[in-house]
Amino acid sequence: MTEWQERFKRQADWQKTLRTLSWSEKIRMVEKVKDSIRLLRVATFLHRGPSNRTAGGHESNPIMPSVTKSCL
Repeated sequence: MTEWQERFKRQADWQKTLRTLSWSEKIRMVEKVKDSIRLLRVATFLHRGPSNRTAGGHESNPIMPSVTKSCL
């Protein structure tokens, strides 16, 4: 089995276990990872900066490049 097939199988197994959990167990799982997800989102935002996507979800092509700190 390739690495990707193993990952897909692991994800499928994980999703099956989620279907069998009660709502209270699912909520507990989410609360456990909530802070980690928030930190990951902040780190990603700080790394990439504000999203370059439009409301339709497509990449926008700015006419002028943004000014960076090195230009100031």
